[in-house]
Amino acid sequence: MLFILTFFFTLLEFTGAQGFLRKLNYPAPVYNGKEYFDPSLQRINSVKKLVTYCDSIYNVSTDQQKLGYNIGYTRVVREAVRNRFYHGYSTYSIGNNYLALFGDLAYRPSVNYGASFSAIVIPDEIMKYPFAACSQQCIILMEALEEKGFSVRPIGFKGNARTGGHFCLEVYYENSWHFFDPDLEPDYTVFASHNYPDAKFLATHTDVMLEAYAKHPPEKMLTLFNNPIYGATNKFPAVKARIFHYVTFFLSYTLWIFFGLAFILIRRKNLALSNKYVRNSRVFIPHLQERESSLHNA
Repeated sequence: MLFILTFFFTLLEFTGAQGFLRKLNYPAPVYNGKEYFDPSLQRINSVKKLVTYCDSIYNVSTDQQKLGYNIGYTRVVREAVRNRFYHGYSTYSIGNNYLALFGDLAYRPSVNYGASFSAIVIPDEIMKYPFAACSQQCIILMEALEEKGFSVRPIGFKGNARTGGHFCLEVYYENSWHFFDPDLEPDYTVFASHNYPDAKFLATHTDVMLEAYAKHPPEKMLTLFNNPIYGATNKFPAVKARIFHYVTFFLSYTLWIFFGLAFILIRRKNLALSNKYVRNSRVFIPHLQERESSLHNA
């Protein structure tokens, strides 16, 4: 039974014919028409291509070069990521990693946080989608900047049940950390007037923070910036999730083979035991037993 089920889902992944099972997938987020978003950037479908694109933009932009490499280049990458995605979780589906999705289907009844196991963290997998959540956009931005030699660190904001959490990052250059938020898209001209400050500065200078996030409810932003949690520098922020996705992706295409081999081995073992039992067993037939007794007595 397990062999048949896993083989069936693997066929769906190879053929792309999800049919009625498509209902199990998370619905694709819809662009709200308000965020920065450039559909033409969908051609950039890997971090390597993103870095190449940013290099080309910076090399021909005298305005960015006048700012200096650190400010100018980080600005180019920040805007590229902001324009590359609109907000919404990119998740695995029945068609590309059904095991990760099934983790959510089992987990979803007990929590209300939406995508968990199926929310993609592998950078080049995220780049296949036009939408990405705050953590996913930050993963892309961090990967691109690390590729260019910048030090980066993630920042998580717990928030509460009403505001939800949030995910941002800081970039280190010119002897200080600088705050970036590609998802909520603050007004960076406000940050620029304060030399692109770090999260601690924004948490203690709430007037600056609220001015930059004027498009968002003040209560939400004050709650988020009340308790920032810093991750390790230049460390991938979701190591366990990345391993989980690599393993489930591999097994989504191969698990049926393991179940098939297990079925064959178990069947062979059972047949061997059955044959051994038949050879070592003596069947009692009454009239033959009586005949043998009489012959021996004679």
